[in-house]
This record gives sequence, C-alpha cells and structure tokens, in this order.
Amino acid sequence: MANNIFQDIQNNKVGLLELVSKADSFGWWKEEDEASQKEGNPKISDQIKNAIESDKLTIGVIGQMKCGKSTFLNAFVFGKEVLPAATTPMTAALTVITYGNSEKLTAEFYTADEWQEQLNASALDIEEFKDDPVQSSKIKAAKDLVAQSKRLGDQLNGLLGKTQSDSLDKLVEYVGAEGRYVSITKSVNIEYPADYLKGVEIVDTPGFNDPIQSREERTKEFLKRADAVLMMLYANQPFSKEDNAILFDNVRKCG
Repeated sequence: MANNIFQDIQNNKVGLLELVSKADSFGWWKEEDEASQKEGNPKISDQIKNAIESDKLTIGVIGQMKCGKSTFLNAFVFGKEVLPAATTPMTAALTVITYGNSEKLTAEFYTADEWQEQLNASALDIEEFKDDPVQSSKIKAAKDLVAQSKRLGDQLNGLLGKTQSDSLDKLVEYVGAEGRYVSITKSVNIEYPADYLKGVEIVDTPGFNDPIQSREERTKEFLKRADAVLMMLYANQPFSKEDNAILFDNVRKCG
C-alpha cells in the first residue's frame, strides 16, 4: 500500500512538471520571463519546476508511548523491521525518514544546556512528586538517562551538541533500550534508498506524554508543517482521555 501511495505522489509530480513545460512552450510567461531575467532571476517555468521538485510531503505519525508507531512504520515504509520498538519513554527519539542514495543515519545529541536540565531533574527526590505523575515520570526518565550515560564515560561531554553519522544497522545504538548513545540522543535522521521516498518526509514522533521536554517541543514543530498526520491508538482501548488530549489539545494547538 505504501509504495502505491508514494508512487502516486511521484506520478503527480511528473505530471505537473510536464504541464509546466507545455505551458512554457506556449509562451504563458513570456512577459514575466523578460522581467525576471532582466533582474537576473531564472525563468518562471524553472522557478515553478524547482518548487515542485524540492517540495516535500511531510507525514507525521503520532500517539502515546508504545502505541505501535515504530511497528506500523516498519510495515508501512520499509516492509521489514528497521525501527526498533521503543521500550521506555527515554528510548523514543524523534525519527525522520527520507530518501537517500544509501542507507545512513545521522543522530543529533542533546546540547550541554539540555543535558544539564536532565542532571538537575535526576537530582530531585521522586518521592516529593509522587502525587504529580507527569513530573515524577520526568524525574524517573532523567535518572534513567543519567544512569545510561555512564557507558559513554569520558566521551559524553565531547558528544553533547554534536551530530554523528553511522550505518543504519547501528540504529539500535541510538534508540534501543541498551544503546550506547541512547542517553543523549535527541533525534535521528534516516536516509533510505527507496525511490518511493523521494519528495517524502515521514516523522516518527515520541509520544506527547514524552518526559523529555525538548523532544516533545520538536514533535510539535514538525506537526506545524505536516501535510498529513496519522494517529496510532491502542487496540485494547480505542480512544482514551490521553488520546483525546493529544488530538484536541496538542495537535490542534500546533496549527
């Protein structure tokens, strides 16, 4: 199904490009072209073609933690298991999937300021916030992140604020429960050499109940420019109050 949907997008682009070429051959933009070229700008038809070719369809996939987003995308986009299922809130990095000439991932790590926020949160006493499930969840996640970061040793400070490229088969090291870099991974960009992904950007988002604020904010930023959003629901509770909040509070406020 996915290939057919994405192929339709490509076919529509080809059709539009052919229409632009045909209109240009009929001299539709003759006067505009003369004015444009006097100012040193490309022909109108070339500007339109560039806009069509560079345009991306952005599809967001949203839902609560562990609702099946990664499992769905493995079937929808790859046809095999590429994205590991997030087992805890801290392993759910925002993941962007798009076309590339070869399989590659690029990870973005937390900045020094963002990491300091986690250190501050991890120092709090979770018992003091036992009546606040959101805050206690954030504190627990921060403690887990800091504990996981010990495997990086002296490398940690040198990685903060950096990006790192790697082969796709190392993805689990960045988003898997026991991954070496999971404690500091903020987002991951995946390039995949499938023609049907040309002109398409698919965003696998952390849940809106993500305890890491910076990741949740990044999710909202992507949704502001999304062309389509797919919402995953738990099969055993089709529409909960948390789902209602995601749809009518978070998504609606994204614009």
